[in-house]
Amino acid sequence: MALLRYIGLVIMMLPAASHAQYRDFETLLPQGSQLALAIYSANGEPEYQYRSEALMAPASTLKLLTASAAWLQLGADFRYRTQLLGPAPDGHRLPGDLVLSMVGDPTFERADLYRMLQQLKQQGVDHIDGDLLIQGLGFSGYDRAPGWPWDDLGICYAAQSSAVILDGNCARVWLRIANDTVRIDKPAHLPLRFSHNVQLGNGTESCPLEMQRHSQNHYQLSGCIDKPTPLAIAIDDPGHYVSQVVSQQLLQLGITLAGSVRHVDAPLSTAPKRLLQHQSQALPALLTRVLQDSNNQISDSLLRTLAHDLYQQDASFQLGIQAMKSILQRDLGLAFDSGTLFDGSGLSRYNLLSADQLASLLTHWLNNPKLSPLLELLPVSGESGTLKYRRSLKQLPYKVSAKTGSFNQVSNLAGIVQRPDQAPVIVVQLVNGIAGDPSVTQDLLSQFEHHLYQCIQTDCFAPQQKRQRP
Repeated sequence: MALLRYIGLVIMMLPAASHAQYRDFETLLPQGSQLALAIYSANGEPEYQYRSEALMAPASTLKLLTASAAWLQLGADFRYRTQLLGPAPDGHRLPGDLVLSMVGDPTFERADLYRMLQQLKQQGVDHIDGDLLIQGLGFSGYDRAPGWPWDDLGICYAAQSSAVILDGNCARVWLRIANDTVRIDKPAHLPLRFSHNVQLGNGTESCPLEMQRHSQNHYQLSGCIDKPTPLAIAIDDPGHYVSQVVSQQLLQLGITLAGSVRHVDAPLSTAPKRLLQHQSQALPALLTRVLQDSNNQISDSLLRTLAHDLYQQDASFQLGIQAMKSILQRDLGLAFDSGTLFDGSGLSRYNLLSADQLASLLTHWLNNPKLSPLLELLPVSGESGTLKYRRSLKQLPYKVSAKTGSFNQVSNLAGIVQRPDQAPVIVVQLVNGIAGDPSVTQDLLSQFEHHLYQCIQTDCFAPQQKRQRP
């Protein structure tokens, strides 16, 4: 492998006239990795293709599809609306049930909920005669998609996308070390239960830090740590979490409840009046977080929301995929018949797309006025989002604007590269099958990307490779 790396690096240092080959770059990758590459001109004509029809794990580059469909179907003015519903107040009383109607807003936080209840109190209400009903609308089926790795489900990276959601279904705690013992440092207001037998020691393969999830948001930790460790915990039972938080906040505000806090799944027999409403940021701000920060939960919530909007029925992940494909076919003429899709975030390991499919979609981002506003939301090398600190691209003379897609065995980029004449080119790089020591593979990937994008900017590929698919 070291010899191949040396050969590849020597080739990369040759003048552009020597014309690099696709396989030169593959020699820079970790052994056994697979490369698919599609380079399209700004007008959508393929310039160079290498295995560009091969189906690969897209990881978070799939978010380009979700963002496109959401923009086309929901529009720039779309906002999630969480509401408090009920009868008109009668003096200081609310003569009936208070309904918290939730619609899968992945940005709705406990501070937003508190402000809504506080406004109710400011209107004079300090007693609710009935129950407080928590109602989730718009989603159906499982709140986790097929193919999400089981060992990711306990961390915020893979927090479930549910209609009833608060604080991103995510909680942050610390494992602290004091007097040679480990303790859990949890904010007092956080209605989660932890137990542990974590020991002080090196968290090697023989003593890894592990977590088991139990009912009603009870988490049990075991293993070893040798330094303070932050934990981002995915809330396993969002309904129970919201119930606990709203009970806390009613108590804090001095609002008494004659009944209880409970959940309702069926539609209410009578439509209560809207008392208060919280609106999320508009869609451009939501998609900025999807593309810049690669937020999985916003992506998957938008997938199911656009299906609910299109079909006017509660939406599963499966219906979301059906809607996304239908919208991209309807508005762009793009059929994603080959490959497989299971979520809107790319977290599912079952997803498969080709470099050509992603490049064709990005052609519309460059040329179609319906989608061109999304270009400004992409991360930019050395400047923003997931590309701000990507060392392979920071020193390039011209910018790369692209969506990243990464997990343990995958390192992808899909976006726009500026050439010296300011002409943009569409580039999709899919690298799958990465294995080995991460400290070694990351160095190899950085070298690979740095030299590849230098070559793309100077158009150094051999002419005979044009529009080939080896």
